Amino acid sequence: MLSRRGRRACPYQPPRSHRSNGKLPKKGGLCRFCTKHVFTAALLKGLQDASSSSQPSGPMRHEIGYSRKASALSASIFQGCPWCTCAGNGILHSEHLDDVLLPRSREGEHDDSPQVTLDDLSCGAVLDFKLEFLQSEPGTMSGVFDQIKARIEVTSDKHKGGWRCRLPDMKGEDAVSLTFEVIDSSEDSVDATTAIFPRRSLLPKFEDTWLPAALGWLQTCKGSHKTCDAQHDTFQPERLIMVRGRPLIVQRDATKKDVPVQYTTLSYVWGAGQTYVLTQSSLDEMCQGLDETRLPRTIADAIDVTRRLGYDYLWVDALCIVQDSPADKATQLPMMGDIYRNCALTIVAANSAAATEGFLRPPDEPDYYIPPFAVPFFQPQPQPQPQSQSQAKAKVKAKAPASLQLGFRYDYKPWKDPINDRAWTLQERVLSARSLVFSYDGVKWVCREQQTNPSAPADAPPPFPHLLKGGGIPTGPRQEEYRKIWLALREEYNRRKLTNAADKFPAVSAIVSEVASKTGWTYVAGLWQEHLFVDLHWHRHPVAITRFLATTTEDPLLPRPTPRVAPTWSWASCGGGVISGAEMGGTARALRAFHFRILSVTGSVLAVRGRMVEREWKEAGAGALTDGYLVRDARKQMWEDESGYPIGTLDVLDPGMRSGRRIHCLAMSKEGEPHKGTPRVEGLMLVPSLGSGLGLAGRVFERVGYFEVVGDGPFGSAEEVELRIV
Repeated sequence: MLSRRGRRACPYQPPRSHRSNGKLPKKGGLCRFCTKHVFTAALLKGLQDASSSSQPSGPMRHEIGYSRKASALSASIFQGCPWCTCAGNGILHSEHLDDVLLPRSREGEHDDSPQVTLDDLSCGAVLDFKLEFLQSEPGTMSGVFDQIKARIEVTSDKHKGGWRCRLPDMKGEDAVSLTFEVIDSSEDSVDATTAIFPRRSLLPKFEDTWLPAALGWLQTCKGSHKTCDAQHDTFQPERLIMVRGRPLIVQRDATKKDVPVQYTTLSYVWGAGQTYVLTQSSLDEMCQGLDETRLPRTIADAIDVTRRLGYDYLWVDALCIVQDSPADKATQLPMMGDIYRNCALTIVAANSAAATEGFLRPPDEPDYYIPPFAVPFFQPQPQPQPQSQSQAKAKVKAKAPASLQLGFRYDYKPWKDPINDRAWTLQERVLSARSLVFSYDGVKWVCREQQTNPSAPADAPPPFPHLLKGGGIPTGPRQEEYRKIWLALREEYNRRKLTNAADKFPAVSAIVSEVASKTGWTYVAGLWQEHLFVDLHWHRHPVAITRFLATTTEDPLLPRPTPRVAPTWSWASCGGGVISGAEMGGTARALRAFHFRILSVTGSVLAVRGRMVEREWKEAGAGALTDGYLVRDARKQMWEDESGYPIGTLDVLDPGMRSGRRIHCLAMSKEGEPHKGTPRVEGLMLVPSLGSGLGLAGRVFERVGYFEVVGDGPFGSAEEVELRIV
């Protein structure tokens, strides 16, 4: 696994396979050099010694080093050696080599053309390898080396007259770093190897492992994580499912509400076909006992998990809220934040797209950045001196190889779990102090102080965002941290889907309440009053970014919900992923108001004052990196218009947004620290609104998009106007 932390957006990138201008590499086993000088019996002995001498609670570590010419590595690659192939591709994929060899576009980014090939390794450069065998997390897999970190420094031979060498010096922070996992050790390994490397193929199956793992995580959390306890020990939902014996619904009075009751909750996707729900007519019957033959499989699995973990009560929305009672829903839905916040554990059925599917099933096979390949250690066996050459050959064949499987697994892929596509389930996970997640790739643990994912590399980033642990209103830097977390959650939430568009605000209300209680901020239709100027800079992912995102939405433009659930100046009025224009990646840009002032916010009406000009919308062609442009005359070619025309990003899919439509461009901000001496003005794309439904008169507009333009352009001489946006 090629690691490039801190330089590019993606924390991990696989060493892509490079081509040659001539012959193609073969596929085979380790080359002669690797078997004689790297993965040797001496290395195996050193690892055994390191294992036996390490402290029981301390990390195991063993290092070796070796050097070879780049041309020799190239020859091994063409022979099919998988270890040398990973090393060679890692060198050719290094960012430092990109800086030296790849041409740049006008925007300063690298060209993706295949400028670097395997032939560039056929030179006299010297490669210095340092291999570090590690126990990645002491205590998780006791007494085994489960990770190998390789560091490769390159010394070019250009200064020695090697004019054909394209490799630069790559040392220090420019050195190549590769990480491999020990996926397995072969079944024909000798006994010594079994003791120092993991034998994942011999691990118990899923149905025998999830419960001991869950009980261990739960015990550790209860014993040492102070912030993971329920905020109000005496809080109880109105109804719970008693799981001991025949499951039944119990009312709050029946649980003796003055005595704390610990309960679990279920977070899941309803899907189609869930007909067994609590109704006004079935309440008395379900209080006598649930019909287990009609229980959806996911709820039945949750009851089973609750029992096995030692709890007596479970909360499930379908059976604890009266589904045909508007009055009960009006009472219970606002309490869902408290229900999940104060439960002992949330069971997350992440891998199921419907309640009828269940979630207690074996995980999928792992996906790999680096597919596993065999690395054998040939362990010589002591033998008496043979009497003939044929006996010597027989002894050679009798050698028992010890073999490893090296590779690197992908990090967690959220889009593969159906639950991550549903809006309601986000706040259920975020607000839960403890969650046991049944995912497509196995079982995970998430609490306020720890996230554990045995199915991902040990140094993989946490799979889920969460709010800050601890209580109290944060001040100073902690306020900024809440701001970053809110923006990340807002984008994640808006990407998700709702069956009922009217749930746009209710489905995130518990998260909003949590942030408001910690910060003291005031919530205004999806935005925060204290950050209103910055928050108005929200916009959809532009086409240039959306094309490279792994999302579940094929079309980045979605229609505006009808009836409308939010004013058009709020991100909640559209879907499909929203990012902040003033804070990219959580880092604030130096924006200052450009003749723009917020006058008031009354209900869904935003009154502002600023400079506004009219332009025509011109749709961008196929393959363009924007939705369109704002020009004087959409009938003309682009080069016939003035230079520096604004580019626009639309909010929603609107059939009326065709070339030639008149757009009012309201400037909001100018970049305070201009790049290359040219400032950039940003603002809102508006169209007139009748406003009759609100009884408004005068200048009333609706937002349809967001624009950016290099330079002041026509805004420098435009008059300021007052208007309202609805």
